[in-house]
Amino acid sequence: MTLAIDYSAKLTDSMMGIYPSYYEVNGEKKQIIGTQFETTAARQAFPCVDEPEAKATFDLAIKYDEHVGETILSNMPEKRVEDGVHYFDTTVRMSTYLIAFAFGELQGEETKTKSGDSVTVNAKNQAQYTTVLKTKLIFVTNNMPTTSDTSDGFSRRLNILPFQVQVPLEKVDVDLEGKLATELSGILNWALVGLGELRKNNFNFTSSKAMREAKDSYMLFSRPVERFIKGCLVENHDATLSMKYLREQYSQWIKSENIADRGTTNSNVFSKKLREAFQSLWGQPAPIVNMHGHINGLSGYDLRKEGVIDEQP
Repeated sequence: MTLAIDYSAKLTDSMMGIYPSYYEVNGEKKQIIGTQFETTAARQAFPCVDEPEAKATFDLAIKYDEHVGETILSNMPEKRVEDGVHYFDTTVRMSTYLIAFAFGELQGEETKTKSGDSVTVNAKNQAQYTTVLKTKLIFVTNNMPTTSDTSDGFSRRLNILPFQVQVPLEKVDVDLEGKLATELSGILNWALVGLGELRKNNFNFTSSKAMREAKDSYMLFSRPVERFIKGCLVENHDATLSMKYLREQYSQWIKSENIADRGTTNSNVFSKKLREAFQSLWGQPAPIVNMHGHINGLSGYDLRKEGVIDEQP
């Protein structure tokens, strides 16, 4: 059975239900229409059982006084437009106050930048402007991505938050989504408090011991020479390893560890990365000495016996 109800309501400036937000572009007043249905304001938009405990799926079809350059967004992707009506995919089962949509001259920017550099943004229907972006990129992943950028400029801007608790399948709460939906107001308030702290900290995230250890481990994996030096060398004041022998051992080590060499087996690159590794790990120059002729060696270090693949001639 299908029940159709004719219904009308006025837009108000109360910031509840369906309401306009105003702004100006070159002295011209414009507006964006958006929604705020929490906790029981969805009834201002359409007839419904407007209580947080009541849940259903929703199929939105929206028509408005649309002009060129305007966009409409909702909870779900738009699936088609027919005769000016925008149809959206069916939502998940949820409370009415979680429904949201907005339309007007919405805009976005996409850019590539070095951290901290000013960039020029060409905003839709607006004059371009220059700014320093405060954007943080946040990824949720089961496996860390590989990167060829092992510079300090990359690592000092990187934060890794490890999730170390695994929930057995039999303990997974299948109703968790519904339970969290009833707490969204508190979650939002908590997030806003966090945003306030982030702004006070100049948009720099705090870092825990577990986060620092996770980043150190990741950067070592991304810096194979540094990982080799840290894991396979031991101090021995009477020893000197020729750079050729050390590079050969490194080449065999990365093969045995199934690690991509990223060009580090080249003699010049290996020598450069070796020096960088000593500075990164111990804050001191690599003790490279001339052994004889044009043969250089690393003084004061030897390979761990378990790390030696072929003895030095």
